[in-house]
Amino acid sequence: MSAVRPISNQRVELFVSTTWFGKGQTDVGEVLDAMEGLDIDGIELGSTHAWRDDLEAVVESKCDHDIFSHNYFPPARDDIVLNIASLDGDMRDASVRHAREAIAFAARVGARLYTIHPGFLADALPPSQAPRTDGTFDMVFGENVRGGLDEALANLRRSLEVLMEDAARFGVPLAVETQGSFVDTGISLLERPGDYVTLHDLFDQGLAINFNLAHSGFAAGVYDFDLEDFVADHQKYFAAVELSDNDGRNDLHRPLSRESFVLPGISRLRSSPLFRE
Repeated sequence: MSAVRPISNQRVELFVSTTWFGKGQTDVGEVLDAMEGLDIDGIELGSTHAWRDDLEAVVESKCDHDIFSHNYFPPARDDIVLNIASLDGDMRDASVRHAREAIAFAARVGARLYTIHPGFLADALPPSQAPRTDGTFDMVFGENVRGGLDEALANLRRSLEVLMEDAARFGVPLAVETQGSFVDTGISLLERPGDYVTLHDLFDQGLAINFNLAHSGFAAGVYDFDLEDFVADHQKYFAAVELSDNDGRNDLHRPLSRESFVLPGISRLRSSPLFRE
């Protein structure tokens, strides 16, 4: 994934995510070495890296670009999948605690943005317990209880209010990523347009949106809403636009090609930051 933030009417900034290197448990130092010399404006520190005790030093020594930090970076010593809307209080508390640490880390390395996933109606299994073998980035959910949407949205709101306070204190803008899936329909939050309505006041207070075009394209197909209308209604809150290619059904995070389905819509987003895989 990568991101683009406009710096003039003619030019946008291109960020490339460290997730390009592979799906699971890669070494961020090795990835940053491989990205050295790229003609880009910035790097997004992604969610697919192994824990190491010198992450801050590695980022500071190997990353000479502007930085965005994403969701599960830095990774935890004991692998978890963040769910800040979880119906399990212990999981929710652990997720919020990790996100707060990630915001503090983002501030220490001078990141311009920290983005987080809004959470799920069920807790996902960490990759160490349920590795994907089909090449997709779709989550694997256990047999835990799936709760009600209203309760999960209330949990999301409470978690975001805590994280917004930290983000303001550390001076790191906070954004939530849009979701959508044909594979696990209805489990992620911020898929349905109504989910955003319940958080409207938080957006007006400074919470931003990381618009994942592929995810929201899936959601529009599942819930039959007009994606262009969604963009028109919410684009003023976009802090970044995340771009990747897929097969139309699975979350593959493929790099863009000349035939990528996302390309025709990019011109409508030039007033917002852009991300691509």
